Amino acid sequence: MRMGTKQECDRTLPEDIVLSVRGVSKKFSRHLRRSMLYGMQDLGSNLVGIRMQRNALRKSEFWALQDISFDLKRGECLGLIGRNGCGKTTLLRILAGIFPPDQGEVGVRGRIGALIALGAGFHPNMTGMENIHLNGALLGMSRAEIRDRIDSIVEFAEIPDSINAPVSTYSSGMRVRLGFSIAIHIDPDLLLVDEVLAVGDMGFRAKCYNAMSELASKAAVIFVSHNMTHIHRIADRCLLLDDSCVCFEGNTQDAVMQYQGMFVEENETATRAGSGEVLAREICVNGKQVNEGDTVHANSGDAFTADLEVASSIDVEELTVNLYFTNVGGEPVAECGNYVHEAPISIHQGETKHISLRIPELTLNPAIYKLGLLLMSGDMVFHYDWLKDFIQLQVKGRRTATASQQFKATWSVKG
Repeated sequence: MRMGTKQECDRTLPEDIVLSVRGVSKKFSRHLRRSMLYGMQDLGSNLVGIRMQRNALRKSEFWALQDISFDLKRGECLGLIGRNGCGKTTLLRILAGIFPPDQGEVGVRGRIGALIALGAGFHPNMTGMENIHLNGALLGMSRAEIRDRIDSIVEFAEIPDSINAPVSTYSSGMRVRLGFSIAIHIDPDLLLVDEVLAVGDMGFRAKCYNAMSELASKAAVIFVSHNMTHIHRIADRCLLLDDSCVCFEGNTQDAVMQYQGMFVEENETATRAGSGEVLAREICVNGKQVNEGDTVHANSGDAFTADLEVASSIDVEELTVNLYFTNVGGEPVAECGNYVHEAPISIHQGETKHISLRIPELTLNPAIYKLGLLLMSGDMVFHYDWLKDFIQLQVKGRRTATASQQFKATWSVKG
């Protein structure tokens, strides 16, 4: 394996390519003692010039990555997605030079900024200011560059009161703030960002995503996240890993669809709960009657309608109807309730009513969602009928910058 130096890559890589990965594979041992033994054997073989057979697995070894190849141009942001344990972080560590690959070749043009492991590279007993100097030097910054940018680094990290305190006293969020600030201020040609931003607060995460979007215009970015909204927002294209291999490379929308499709069959089947005094008997979505487990297709930005027949065995002066959308991981994405739109609904014992709602613009990013329905009392204390994830909604079309958390809708009641 050869990982090209900047000078080597300037001569061998095309001018617009920042990163070139060719046939990269990496294996690990499942047992620490064997891992240490194999490491000593490999080191000894390298010292005496013996070429080891790198494509064979020894006892307890497994492939963490197999035959990964791709190029990344300046101005591109590559989303790296996949299930836990598929090899995303291993690949980032190889690109950052932390791990050497067992097979293949990595070529990098220019300077690398990496935020992979929380607090990696920080000395806990040194102050934040001292760690800025240390990390900046390790990442290739000169003393003059560090001196010129240190005020901007501290300002972006938003920890001026703690910058002279030991890093061991920092919270996880503070360490991420400082680490990310240093990484983007080295003016990297390649920025590697793992899921560690998830520990930051909402305001700082938004600030980081804006900074990555700006940086992507002059550098290359690889971004790892399980949050598909953020992947949609930042990534130009995606690499989907599964079982240590690339199973898809292409545009973000198709990659996210394929990734989310991996979990659809794994999720537990829809369940129905509630006291049962008020029940939804018949449900139509976009004019089509649906049953539990059906898949409905919709386009982002188009109108969305839902109609339901509701029967009651008691008098309910105020009925709350809530239609909600979750991603395939079960996280809430958006909802639509009559209580928000001041559209009161009452129903009496033995009565059946037809309730319709229309969302004029379905501002959801292209992806796979689950649709749930909840019928409650007006104070939302009593749950009469709860259809949890009763159908699957596949949204296609253009992506939207931000998905609405609360959909605007018009409501009508008959019967």
